[in-house]
Amino acid sequence: MVDALQSLLPEPVPIHHLGMYREKTTLDPVEYYNNLPYHKVGGESKVPDLAIVIDPIIATGSTVCAAIDTLRDWGVPRIIAVSVLASQAGLQKASEIWPQ
Repeated sequence: MVDALQSLLPEPVPIHHLGMYREKTTLDPVEYYNNLPYHKVGGESKVPDLAIVIDPIIATGSTVCAAIDTLRDWGVPRIIAVSVLASQAGLQKASEIWPQ
């Protein structure tokens, strides 16, 4: 999905991976990888104005909500989620955590 989405953008953008999965017994999201550049470069934070979360399937919404929380903690002011399939309950949960 990354290549397809990037082909729609007018210019190349930095790509950072925030890997998450849903734990089978508790159904809680688990972060297994995060390469967001939290450090400051030249005394200035390099937090983007926009982050696009790519989640192939939004089922319960827990994983996309965890990704949104991580990006919000990083300081991203605008977040867009892109998904191929989504349940109504998952979309509702995500919209409640990030109504903008």
